[in-house]
Amino acid sequence: MVSNLDSDPITELSLVRAVRRLAAAKTLCLAGSNVVEMETR
Repeated sequence: MVSNLDSDPITELSLVRAVRRLAAAKTLCLAGSNVVEMETR
């Protein structure tokens, strides 16, 4: 399975995109909670 992933650029791209999407979502969540904290103070 590992060699399969290595030889498939499409799978690699989708994996990278998924990771980036997760990181972006995390950043958005953190920014959102920061804004909420500022508004409640």
